[in-house]
Amino acid sequence: MIRPALEKEEYVVCDRFFDSTIVYQGYGRGFVPTDLQRINLFATRGLIPDLTILLDLSVYKGFERLKYRGQKRDTFEQLGMDFHERVRQGYLELVRNEPERFRVVDASFDEDSVAELVWQTYENRFR
Repeated sequence: MIRPALEKEEYVVCDRFFDSTIVYQGYGRGFVPTDLQRINLFATRGLIPDLTILLDLSVYKGFERLKYRGQKRDTFEQLGMDFHERVRQGYLELVRNEPERFRVVDASFDEDSVAELVWQTYENRFR
């Protein structure tokens, strides 16, 4: 789906891509992140996003939001705060390793403010 759209010069927006595999399986579950990255690059035939926006939020605040919204914890959320802190730190390490691709948005604000920050980030990169 992604490659054909790109070949037509269309924009593609994903809520997750291979970075989530690297951090959840690598940093979170202890697999070797560089091995996962090689597998992902093979699986996507070298496809790398032009821009990755990381919505950064402390693990504590994330769990508080789940509780406030009355949402059930999914499989990953049941793994606890330590797991999610490793995942968050994994994402932040990816940001440090690829600063030209990543932009970090502070997700501690309300939804509308975060959405506006994401849009501004996109416009600053592509307009």
